[in-house]
Amino acid sequence: MKIKLGKRFLIVYFILIFLILTAIFFIISSFLFKKLEEEITLRSRIFAKYMSKVQEEDLESSSYELDIIFEEVIKKIDFPVVVIDDKGEIIAYRNVGKNLTKEILKKKLEQLKKEKPPIPILVNIGDTTKFLGEIYYGLSPTARFVRFYPYYQILILVLFIFLGIWAIFIYKKREEEKLWTFLAKETAHQMATPLSSLIGWLLAIKDKIEEKYYEEMILDIQKM
Repeated sequence: MKIKLGKRFLIVYFILIFLILTAIFFIISSFLFKKLEEEITLRSRIFAKYMSKVQEEDLESSSYELDIIFEEVIKKIDFPVVVIDDKGEIIAYRNVGKNLTKEILKKKLEQLKKEKPPIPILVNIGDTTKFLGEIYYGLSPTARFVRFYPYYQILILVLFIFLGIWAIFIYKKREEEKLWTFLAKETAHQMATPLSSLIGWLLAIKDKIEEKYYEEMILDIQKM
């Protein structure tokens, strides 16, 4: 009874630990993923602003700032980006592959359209705003890893919990086998002493009793 209760307690304990750690993993990963997503969106907006500034006429006054943006933001982008013009034609791309054909680029663009809403590229010309195109972007490899990281952790955690429960069951089973082996040996020892005594007494009175009674007593002792 105690062994059964111990097994149930261990199973409940492991399940509770599993649920608590799973919740912690999901909370932390969701927080990190949200932060990475915000950073990707911010860099994409800066990229769009950079493209807008490049198209403006008065570049001389802001060329230094543009150089800083290009060196510190644009060149360090690690997520896929595809830029299209106002006619929907691809004019630039980054981190989507090298030496791609137009068909493959269009497929990449369609994939990015499903991931995130586009960021428009707008240029202020006097009192009017001109639409130059859009920037489509996706998640970085780090963000994708963080998104699925909890599932990897859960798989590893489930494996360790399963191995832990299996090891406990094996240990309990071996302990029970040892206990039964000990009881069997002890029982055999306890029974062997009186049986030896009975055999001794039977041999002592063998010549004083009839043969058929002696044989019946021998058979009874053998059954014992």
